[in-house]
Amino acid sequence: MPTDLAQHVIIAQQAQALIRACGNRLWAGWGDLPLAVGVQQQSRLWLVGHPSPPANFSICESLPYGPLPAEPRSEVMVLAGVETALLLPIPAAPADLLLTTLGRLFHSYQLHYTKHLAHPPSPQVSLVCFQDQSIRTLLHHVGYSLWRSGSALSDQELRYEADAIQALRQVLAELLAMKTGSGATWAYFTWLEWRLGGARYAALKIIEAASSATLEPAYAALADAETPEQLWARAWQQYAQELRDVGLEPVDNASLAALGYGLALLLDRVKPQWRQHYLETTLDQLLP
Repeated sequence: MPTDLAQHVIIAQQAQALIRACGNRLWAGWGDLPLAVGVQQQSRLWLVGHPSPPANFSICESLPYGPLPAEPRSEVMVLAGVETALLLPIPAAPADLLLTTLGRLFHSYQLHYTKHLAHPPSPQVSLVCFQDQSIRTLLHHVGYSLWRSGSALSDQELRYEADAIQALRQVLAELLAMKTGSGATWAYFTWLEWRLGGARYAALKIIEAASSATLEPAYAALADAETPEQLWARAWQQYAQELRDVGLEPVDNASLAALGYGLALLLDRVKPQWRQHYLETTLDQLLP
């Protein structure tokens, strides 16, 4: 087995172990899923933790492998009836790949437990309008306010920040409707916040709940493998900076992941039980 593929298998197994250990404490039912991962390499798909591989798959070194499915692929797909997170064997630090894998496995959770939010609103719309300078400026104010809300010390300060964020988002929704002639862009935007931001938040929460004692020996032996404590501290700082800087550069999916992540952190403080309702509606609708 090629070295890069073997590393991805180890990382997938580590992600599965962390979710089984901590997932249900954070998201009801996440740890009960098969947590299947498919690692793509050239024209083959290698399966890790898939309970019922397709009949045309073979076995090599205890892992099922077979041809890549012909259907369109993204971060997750249903393979032989099981939600399967997909990974490309790209060179990256083990800890970064672990965060990516945890996020993809949360996409499997989203797809398994909700049907009305698992797929984008129809019709899908272009995010080109988010490159408009007025839109980017508003997005920056939203992101900066979300970042600043993390430093609010009193309930009064937090309430002020939450109200300001909701007011900014209302202006953003109205401006998008004016520029595009409908509410479809806003619906797509809030869906991406829910999907991408939810996955970023969930992955980091798993790392926060983990400890060095929960690391699999094979993962701990990888070169440059950080402890959960080290990874959490680094990712927390990186995500905070990305949230603060939203809109300063062209808006992309990472920008929307940052905004959704920031909303989730705000909800932790203003509505601690919000995760119980995550599968019902978008993040902005959960704000009190």
